[in-house]
Amino acid sequence: MAGDFCHEVSDGGADDAINLRRGLPLFSPELERILRKHARFIATSADINPDMSLASIGVDSLDIIELIVQIEDNFDLEIPPDQVTPQTFSTPASIWELLCALEPKLAESGSSQL
Repeated sequence: MAGDFCHEVSDGGADDAINLRRGLPLFSPELERILRKHARFIATSADINPDMSLASIGVDSLDIIELIVQIEDNFDLEIPPDQVTPQTFSTPASIWELLCALEPKLAESGSSQL
């Protein structure tokens, strides 16, 4: 089922359509759980738009460091230092795209469920 893996909230933008054509889920429930721990401006019942800036949901630069550690632990991967950039950590979708690039099985798992 798509809802089990993909976060389907979308504003219908072109980026969402591109990600869906590539077969990438917008981001996983695991990533959403990690983000929610740091997103001070998002109510627990509110959806996280994958294209919202991390700053707009209340994630600051110190939170980014904690996010990296939690993501690496949760997804059992290492984010190369050259990938820790403002662009890579600008939105939930950009983080998910990096994770799918580092661990292609994440994208494969999601695409089979869309």
